Amino acid sequence: MASGPSGVTPLASGLDPNSSSAEPLLSVGIVRAPHGVHGYFNVSSLSGEVEHLLTLKTVVIGAGEPHVIEDARTKARGVIMKIVGIETPEAARDYNGAELRVPRKLLPTPQGDEYYVTDLIGCAVQHRGQVIGTVSAVFDSGASDIVEVVTPDSRPVMLPFVKAFFEEVDVAARVVLLCQDVELAE
Repeated sequence: MASGPSGVTPLASGLDPNSSSAEPLLSVGIVRAPHGVHGYFNVSSLSGEVEHLLTLKTVVIGAGEPHVIEDARTKARGVIMKIVGIETPEAARDYNGAELRVPRKLLPTPQGDEYYVTDLIGCAVQHRGQVIGTVSAVFDSGASDIVEVVTPDSRPVMLPFVKAFFEEVDVAARVVLLCQDVELAE
């Protein structure tokens, strides 16, 4: 969850457009290298927070089917996870780089001015009192998220989702405000 582009990282990002379920899946982590010899793998949380990963009972890995989580625990820098049926480091390695996805209903409800990054999709983007487009996607670029805004003439504009560009997010009103001093190319 995020409370704005002020640096608070969301718990989950990445609406899955290929989800066949009625409820979209949100990405909560990335499978990393195997851990040990029993099929565990490291998980990088997409938010930097790990508590929510420890409460999950099932997870979709990549574009696959749901998998039952046998064990998940914290370690010095993140989480290690064991999935039923993955018994060797070689089998765990096959999932390296895959996203861990879960239905939104399994994640904490945002509180106050918090929201999930996926909630930005479809929001109107306003700059100096005028709607300049609609958020069509949010991408993780490592340093910050990148917001893709589609203008009324269908032109995509990529903007870093940082406080220097974005002044306010009002998910309930479906509006994102750009900072007044941001200059946009015509």
